[in-house]
Amino acid sequence: MPKLVLWDTPDQPFMAEHVPVSRSHLSRAAKAGTIQRIIRGVYLRSDLMPSDPASRHLLHALAMQMRHGNQIVASHETAALALGLPLPSRHAIPQRPRFLCDPDDGRRRDSVPRIWLAPLPAEHVTIISSGLLEGLRVTSGPRTAMDLAGQLPLHFSMMLLDAVARREALRLARPQQLRGEVDGLLLVEAIRPLREAHRVLGRRGCRRRARALLLADPRRESPGESASAAQIFVAGLPTPEVQVRFVTDVGDFFVDFYWPEAALVGECDGAVKYYGGPLVYDQAHADRRRIQEKRRETAIERRGVKVTRWLADEALYRPNAWLHTLAQLLHERRDRRPRTF
Repeated sequence: MPKLVLWDTPDQPFMAEHVPVSRSHLSRAAKAGTIQRIIRGVYLRSDLMPSDPASRHLLHALAMQMRHGNQIVASHETAALALGLPLPSRHAIPQRPRFLCDPDDGRRRDSVPRIWLAPLPAEHVTIISSGLLEGLRVTSGPRTAMDLAGQLPLHFSMMLLDAVARREALRLARPQQLRGEVDGLLLVEAIRPLREAHRVLGRRGCRRRARALLLADPRRESPGESASAAQIFVAGLPTPEVQVRFVTDVGDFFVDFYWPEAALVGECDGAVKYYGGPLVYDQAHADRRRIQEKRRETAIERRGVKVTRWLADEALYRPNAWLHTLAQLLHERRDRRPRTF
């Protein structure tokens, strides 16, 4: 009969050497459902095991780091998930975690897939300091964005670069200082970490990264706006001004995009503005938002400025229709000017 052993199961992922029980005891606990195996040799208390794919992916990454002898660092999509950076969709989560390893820290090992050798300065690595993923080593925000920018289409790259640049800008200034007239030095400083990460990387993906860097702007407030700006650039349409202030009879408003030569405003909307959520409160909030947006649009158009809208989903996945409409409006309204009061 097995000897009864009393032990407290850790609140974090653990290996056999972390607990005062034998491997056979862990095997029996796993069969009983008390603990679950993340990967071979790494376990977690069953009631702590997350159900969503993103969290399980990150737990898998942490477990692989625990088992691996070299200082591998989670990177690319895996790091973006850990840092809360925008990805194209939930389908962008890779089947297995992705890792980088500095050549000075060890060679690529075939036993653990998707480990790439690349220069990895200490300032390009951050460590999750709390929660279930405590101890997970991931590439920094700027490094993660630039790694992915060398591989992704421009509109997806811009979501990442703008998000990282905006985080840096908000570390230096208040949100209000990123609207209207913005200090040029603040914009330069917000992009600086991305430029430094770009300089460390090699030739592969260099052109893609460089083009994305030229367009990066911390003033954009959502992934939809970032994707829209990239689609407008790729389509060869005139470059709009962003976060321009409009003074109206019902208040001051800042718009996503503005083409002064055509007196045209472009607004990229998230679906939640109009469709709300599953609760009555959510839908009521969405209805109020719809009314507010309509009043705002009417006030702007009283100044002789046309407002055109599209959804973030269209900017990301179905750009042709709204880009065609935008191109038509820019052509029809060229050389127009807003009315002054």
